[in-house]
Order: sequence, then C-alpha cells, then structure tokens
Amino acid sequence: MHRLCLTYRITVLLLGLLVCSITLASSPGSDVTLQLHNSTGIELRAWRINGQAQRQLRFPPLQAGEHRLEVRMHYEIPGWRRSGGFGESHWRTCIMQLPPVSLQAGNHYHIRARRLGRDPQLWLEDATGKQLQRASIRSCGPGL
Repeated sequence: MHRLCLTYRITVLLLGLLVCSITLASSPGSDVTLQLHNSTGIELRAWRINGQAQRQLRFPPLQAGEHRLEVRMHYEIPGWRRSGGFGESHWRTCIMQLPPVSLQAGNHYHIRARRLGRDPQLWLEDATGKQLQRASIRSCGPGL
C-alpha cells in the first residue's frame, strides 16, 4: 500500500512538471498576441502578416518587432431611407492595412473596427485601450 501511494505521488509530480514545461515552452515571453474584436455587423479576419497570406481566422502569436498587418473587414451597411420605406442592407468587404508597427514583447494588442457611413475604420490598440495606429483601406470589393 505504501509503495503504491509513493508511486502515485511520483507520477502526479512528474505529470505536474511535464504540464509546466509544456506551458512554458508554448508561451515564451517574446510573443505578442493580437486579438480581433468582432461586433454586430462587423467580422474581422487575419489577412496578411508581413505580406504572407494567413489561412486562419486569427493572428498567431508573433515575435516582438516590426510587422505589417492586414485585416479583412466584412461589414454590413444598413439600407438607406427611401420615400415610403427603407432599402435593403448589404455587406461590403475591405482589406484594411495597418502601417508598419513595432510590437513589444509580452504585450497584448487589440484590433477594433467600426463603420462610419459606408466607410470602414480600423485601428490597433494596446492593452490599456490607447490607440496606436489607424489602418487605411487597401482595397474593397467582391471576392475578398
């Protein structure tokens, strides 16, 4: 019984050490995280990092340093008031390009967007909500 208890304790200890080492290896302090914030009528998706197309919806953890980021912004434009009623809403897609930005190690950044009339607006914030960069429209249209 005593030997079984000792074996159990050693196994739990080794598993704990293994979990800690995996966690430390997967989240080095040099990584930067970018979070896309979708909202009602606005869908954001990672598009390019430093010119390389992304195949996933979100940005992966990045190494600290300067990066060129592009975001696909798909957003709804409500119907406009016409005589006797409203027109139907429709969706528009634009690729938004942030100026080259230097991201600091261990920090978390947020990408937020809104629509102003027909025009998209997108910006990068730090963890405190301070706006760091505003994006420009690279292209808009169907098939993006």
